[in-house]
Amino acid sequence: MSKKNPAQPLQWFTTKHKTEHCHLNNETWATVRDCGSHVKLIRWFKGCGLAPHETVRTTVQQAKADAEAWLAAQ
Repeated sequence: MSKKNPAQPLQWFTTKHKTEHCHLNNETWATVRDCGSHVKLIRWFKGCGLAPHETVRTTVQQAKADAEAWLAAQ
């Protein structure tokens, strides 16, 4: 699988349904979903199947910052 290149900044990709994705590689990525009253941060990783780690944040900016910190630590 592809490895992270530390010199390459993480990029976010937006869908039309208020959902953003940031991929570290084919097995590890984060999804941020704006649900209106709250924001979901969903962390996908090898072995999670259809049960990723899901938490709630109050802002999209906070969720994306937490996602980027988690991806950088992988």
